[in-house]
Amino acid sequence: MRVVLVDINVSVVSHWAKGLGTLVRSGKVSLQHGSLEYFKPNGMLKSIVSPGNSFGFLGGGFDLAIQEYFGGALFERYVRYKLMHSYVPVTNCTVIPLEQFGRDDFQYLLHIPTVVTPVVPDFDRRDPVHTGYRIVFDVTWNALHSAPGDTEQLVIPGLCTGYAGVPIPVACKAMCFAIRLFYLEKTLSQDLINTMIMCFMGYQYGPFISEDCVAECEKMRVDWDTLLGFNPHTDELDSILPPGH
Repeated sequence: MRVVLVDINVSVVSHWAKGLGTLVRSGKVSLQHGSLEYFKPNGMLKSIVSPGNSFGFLGGGFDLAIQEYFGGALFERYVRYKLMHSYVPVTNCTVIPLEQFGRDDFQYLLHIPTVVTPVVPDFDRRDPVHTGYRIVFDVTWNALHSAPGDTEQLVIPGLCTGYAGVPIPVACKAMCFAIRLFYLEKTLSQDLINTMIMCFMGYQYGPFISEDCVAECEKMRVDWDTLLGFNPHTDELDSILPPGH
């Protein structure tokens, strides 16, 4: 599965390019500065992430673009019907077949709320790890692992940079980390991936960390002490990921 990142904000695209250079060059990830009108039929089945609110309304930001692209108010009613007009907790993913609303090879909508409602920004500058990096990582991670198996391209916009209030550098760094780890799942053990996630989020907990991870880090040329002391707000992702990945 390829990942296609799209946003109208050039700063978001620039931060993605900085954090995903190797994957972009390999063709696993592509970046698009623009809107959904960029997408044309190409024979590749696509899923798209709707990063909106917990009640399925599609009235602002990227969700409004999705609503207009797939059928307007009628499509919004369809999405809310599929969600049973109920509350969906932030970061939970609901896969919605687009059915009659599908176009340009888009077959699925992944509804993953990033806010309950667009009223109060959730980001707290006093705690950027838990109110910024963590939520963006979780939304990205859920999207990558919830896309139906026949998805060939997963389209994701910049996450939490609007109503959620997460600064662009924070949001993009968390997205890049999730995507880079996703493409390392065939290279690293699940134990080491879990440990890296713990360290990224500030949840280092010895009893949950396998002793084998130390030797694996050495083999993959990742410094163990640097990993354990990682701070996403000050340290570079390259410092805890295998060289070239």
